[in-house]
Amino acid sequence: MGYYLNPEDVLELYRGETEKPYFVDKTGMLSELITLLEQGRNYISVTRPRRFGKSVVAAMIGSFFGKGADSSNVFAHLKISGHDGYEKHMNQHNLIYIDFSRDVADCTSYKQYIAIIKKRLTRDLKRAFPEAEIDEEDSMGAILRTVSLEYGNEKFLLIFDEWDYVFHKDYFTESDRGKYTAFLGDMTKGRAYVEMAYLTGVLPIKKYSASDTMNHFAEYNMANSDMYSTYFGFTDEEVDELYQRYLKNCKHPSFTREDLARSNE
Repeated sequence: MGYYLNPEDVLELYRGETEKPYFVDKTGMLSELITLLEQGRNYISVTRPRRFGKSVVAAMIGSFFGKGADSSNVFAHLKISGHDGYEKHMNQHNLIYIDFSRDVADCTSYKQYIAIIKKRLTRDLKRAFPEAEIDEEDSMGAILRTVSLEYGNEKFLLIFDEWDYVFHKDYFTESDRGKYTAFLGDMTKGRAYVEMAYLTGVLPIKKYSASDTMNHFAEYNMANSDMYSTYFGFTDEEVDELYQRYLKNCKHPSFTREDLARSNE
């Protein structure tokens, strides 16, 4: 499923990455986010081209912060384990994780697309917070506000992966763009229940959002900021390390260190 209120499935995604022979520890990004959480700076958008590891980082964030699954055996040997906020924040936050590219491949209209997302997220909210009096006709933001208030001002950490997936579909119109960014804005902007919202995709959100619906996000892309750049793609030092692993694992290397660098460009 693409919609989660606990990190069990997300954790499995990230655990699988950590077990790969060429895994690179990017948990320094978690240190950055812990600082932002504690400062109250809670709307982050990171956009990068495809194949820069954005979804892996999103899964890492969900796995670390989200309640519902013990991820200590995954993170205990990674760099984040030395951070002062490691125990304070690991598995301590209500997680809403939406991969906007999952389980919607057969959609033929924007209305159908957004209805699937809302239906499944509402279903998961009902399972996790059964005492909340949820009105399915309400907006997603109103539903989350109801849950938060009825459960003692619960807060949520929201992760939106592949936020721009629907922009590439033939059925997605200019009018739909405004509806869609309004949907995202309704869930996040000015909402007291938002502890942090982390959004990632290819397209810059402020350029493709209507009016000011998404201007509350601080956006970091390759054009306007080097911040967080070391956590997406690979640094030269990481490529050196990966190539040394490759030489150890392969008796007859078929490419050089320079070939590996070019493939990462």
